[in-house]
Amino acid sequence: TLIKLNLSQCQIDDQGAQYLADVLKQNKTLISLYLHKNQISNYGVRFLADALIQNKTLTTLDLSHNNINDEGIQYLANMLQKNSKLTTLHLSQNQIGDKGIQYLANALQQNRTLNILHLSQNLIGDQGIQYLADALINNTALTTINLYWNDIGDIGAQSIAYAIENNRTLTTLYLSHNRIGNSGVEHFVNALRRNTTLTTLSFHENRIDQQTQNRIKNILKTKTQITIYW
Repeated sequence: TLIKLNLSQCQIDDQGAQYLADVLKQNKTLISLYLHKNQISNYGVRFLADALIQNKTLTTLDLSHNNINDEGIQYLANMLQKNSKLTTLHLSQNQIGDKGIQYLANALQQNRTLNILHLSQNLIGDQGIQYLADALINNTALTTINLYWNDIGDIGAQSIAYAIENNRTLTTLYLSHNRIGNSGVEHFVNALRRNTTLTTLSFHENRIDQQTQNRIKNILKTKTQITIYW
């Protein structure tokens, strides 16, 4: 019985995605589908999203490194409002901007099953992070969010810090390779004092100076359950 299908780097285009979607509508065994580094655009994603409204077994979907922008994310967001099986979604290395994150965040307000969300190397700025942060206040399922290599600054950092202060399920948050500075990271101090669930937080390759890092390390030295990567 086929439970894992890896079709990464297979030059799958939108027509190929449509064929796969037809299979997913009928399939009752597949748990993981990897479509990393193909040529799937919004048109192909629409078929896959529709299929996953019907599919009741798939838990992992990897669509990283394709040609998906905000329109395609709208289809996936609609699916996430209706799907109750998917636990891991890889969307890194696409062209997802703030509008796409707004669609996704609205879905995450309702979704209760998605645990792991990869959004690294997209076009997400402070406004997009505001949407995501608002969703995190209400979301009780997400445990890991990867936001490496986006365009998140101090305002976005403030939004997500506030969300962390109130969230009780997130354990891992990757914010490396953004443009968060000293004032942005300051907002995490109070948030991390109150948060009891976060265990991994990464800030390396941002704009935080050594003095600020040292001061925050000192303030949070009693928070032994969390590892912060500078």
